Amino acid sequence: SEDKVVKIAEHFSNYQPMPDTFDEIGVNNFFREYIEACRELSITSYQIEYETSIDDDTTICINDDMFRYLLDTILDNVYRHGFEQKDATGAMVRISTTPTLIDEKPYLLLTIANNGNPLAEDFSMEKFIGRGECCGDTRHTGLGGYHIYQIIKNHDGYLNITGSSAWPVIYEILIP
Repeated sequence: SEDKVVKIAEHFSNYQPMPDTFDEIGVNNFFREYIEACRELSITSYQIEYETSIDDDTTICINDDMFRYLLDTILDNVYRHGFEQKDATGAMVRISTTPTLIDEKPYLLLTIANNGNPLAEDFSMEKFIGRGECCGDTRHTGLGGYHIYQIIKNHDGYLNITGSSAWPVIYEILIP
């Protein structure tokens, strides 16, 4: 609807070009505020839930604008591909955060799962992160996955995409 478009435009009108600065942000507070903003703006037609096993004082060093763009792009992919731009009963996205150690280095494991459509049969990580590459018959630009990957890479993080019977698409992102 026109009201929804205006709300979204107002939300993004305050965004400035992405600076090269990285700030310490509180993880739980960031995700709670981000999800609440999505709900208030009615950006999503599906439910979003947040689960965490980290303390409220846990922080990560990120570029706030880039990280929000990363999440916006993932949720846009969920809407376009996972739920095929429909309001689906029972459509759900679960965002979870878990602390983890890899080679004694602390990471935040960010998992974003949805119960929509599974990945396209011809899905590959190479196609997902390739600039202009597409999987399936999407007729899209092929930039979403590329941007997601580049933002994670700029944060010295790692990306994996898997699925399960309950959650056909699961983004797993490690951020130091």
